[in-house]
Amino acid sequence: MIFSFIKNKVLRITAKVLAALVCFIFLLLLVASVYVRYNKDTLLNIIKTNITKNVSGKLLIKDIDVSTILHFPNIAVDLTNVELLDSVHNKALLQCGLISCRFSIFKLWDIQHQVSKIVLQNGKISLLTDTSGYSNISMLTKKGQVKTTQNNSYTVHRVEIENVDFLVNNDLKKKDYEFHINDLSASIDQEDTAINFEVNQNIIIRKLIFNPERGSFLENHSVEGKLDLSFNKQTKTLACSESAITINDQPYYITASFQLNQAQAFHLDVKDKSVRYEKGIGVLTPRLRQLLGSIQLKDPLTVHAVIDGWLTKGRNPLVNIEWQTKNNELRTALVVFNNASFNISKLLSLGPVLNQSRIPSMLSKKISLAKLQPIFR
Repeated sequence: MIFSFIKNKVLRITAKVLAALVCFIFLLLLVASVYVRYNKDTLLNIIKTNITKNVSGKLLIKDIDVSTILHFPNIAVDLTNVELLDSVHNKALLQCGLISCRFSIFKLWDIQHQVSKIVLQNGKISLLTDTSGYSNISMLTKKGQVKTTQNNSYTVHRVEIENVDFLVNNDLKKKDYEFHINDLSASIDQEDTAINFEVNQNIIIRKLIFNPERGSFLENHSVEGKLDLSFNKQTKTLACSESAITINDQPYYITASFQLNQAQAFHLDVKDKSVRYEKGIGVLTPRLRQLLGSIQLKDPLTVHAVIDGWLTKGRNPLVNIEWQTKNNELRTALVVFNNASFNISKLLSLGPVLNQSRIPSMLSKKISLAKLQPIFR
């Protein structure tokens, strides 16, 4: 026999098992190659059908390629230079250098319902709403479309995004968001009525504008970390359990929930016990950064921010931010407090009260720290 030269019985058995495994993998690749060769048109039609069946816009695909070996144990269907244009403004909702759909060779019998992975690389996603209220995302649902049944739905197990810009521009509400996704991966697991997402992200927030006159929050800030998300299909609620992320290398813990049902509400909770003051004010708008930049604190702060609001137009969120510190060194251009202990609450309401012109005058009168607290509030 071919393995007779191996004297050690354990090694000989191991070699046989490995050889059998290699032959089995080779056979799978051979079966997959034959399957793809004779069913390529079916595979391509499945991809095209599932992209276009819910789209009323124009879909452009420069080229399609199918690979059975490069992405083993998956079969990869690669769509290159993809554009999805809306029919109203003829602007692209999606531009992507590569969209790759990966199917497991172990689930070829269920290929119409199982996608192992979807990969998006080198592109841009633009969600636009004009002043009339038209949104290009509406083209993703055709009028009169029959609700998708469970038997016709797709299960996607993983999504990977690399080097993609994500823009949200709402001219009606005057909102302008822009993100650059360096790398994002999401593992997806379905359990009864819940869809669980484990998201690892490395993104840059270019701008986050809720009011153009006030400027951008988190301007050019990097965000990294893992989020544990869960979507309840019955209650239509997206929840984020407490997750650790870093914003410009400053760690925070975040908890959130979004009610996408009739309530249309959200809750966001962010906290950490050791936030550097300059990092904390760095997430604010340019005007607030300028107003608060004349103060310096030596030691980190305890920060807790809670935002409760609505996803509908015309309702302002309730923002409550609390900063605490004990025996810190508070320094300004005129005076230094060596043992500063205070609790600053509702920081975002400081705009009309706390400004650069008042800080020097307050401190020049040597107002004690205890008397400063009512002014901060």
